[in-house]
Amino acid sequence: MMRVVDGLMMLCAAMIAVCLWTGAPVAAQWHAEENVLSCRFKGQDRVASVSLIGTRAIYREGRGGRKPELILSSPLADLDYRREDGAGVTIDEIATFADGDTVYRFAAGFRNGAQPDPSALRPFGLLTVTRAGKPLAKQSCVPASIVRSPDRLLARMRNAGRERTSDGMTFPNYPYDYDERRRPSESDVTSGLIREVAAAHGIRPDATSGDEALLARLLYPVVNEGAKILEEGIALRASDLDIAAVLGYNWPVYRGGPLFWADQIGLGRIVTEMRVLEGRYGEAFRPAHLLVRLAEKGRGFGDAA
Repeated sequence: MMRVVDGLMMLCAAMIAVCLWTGAPVAAQWHAEENVLSCRFKGQDRVASVSLIGTRAIYREGRGGRKPELILSSPLADLDYRREDGAGVTIDEIATFADGDTVYRFAAGFRNGAQPDPSALRPFGLLTVTRAGKPLAKQSCVPASIVRSPDRLLARMRNAGRERTSDGMTFPNYPYDYDERRRPSESDVTSGLIREVAAAHGIRPDATSGDEALLARLLYPVVNEGAKILEEGIALRASDLDIAAVLGYNWPVYRGGPLFWADQIGLGRIVTEMRVLEGRYGEAFRPAHLLVRLAEKGRGFGDAA
């Protein structure tokens, strides 16, 4: 069981101009604000937005090009803010504003796309309105109208000293911070944590550049864990692991799963490159016995069943 957990944890680790309301009077009112999410609702001439001003988040809703019919605000320290992620749907951010017993829950994120590339992500936004806990309305955003500054709301809350969502989850750390113009700079907090963990484990900094080199360091260990799971008899077939990766962890469908992907690359190449990585980074990159045996025989995981 621990091997399955370790493998899935490795897999998880590897899968890792604002749309303004038109109209001069309204635009003039909001010129000092930073809009982090806005959209137009399907089948309606109505728009909604979440913006930031100072240490407050502002929700506005109304007809496009006109003065908002509804304006709600909340201090960033008290804003009902949550993050949810799941296979097939990623709701990056959910902000909720209250007007008495009426609650406006504005969610935004991505969903899997349609053919010809189901693995492609398309944006979505959804406003859910309830009163005294009873549903009143649900309105979807027109995907093409959605404009977001992902994680900008989270960054501003962090700047205000907040580190948790409303349901108690710790905010994620990212390698970059962004200024008001979305220009990236290295995050001192994240970089400091990386240096501390690396020093504690005796790991020296070693930058990796190039798409293929990055894929090797990120995904070869996933392939290796799959080989160990097969070798230990925990899974019967490589296809079982591929299906779990595609359906459970959003591995791109068109890539077929990690072990199918490995067969396309060639196990001989993977073993050769993993041995180089093992020499540089240690046993975490040591090829599994099954992986080596298949490579030596010129076979793939599809032949291991």
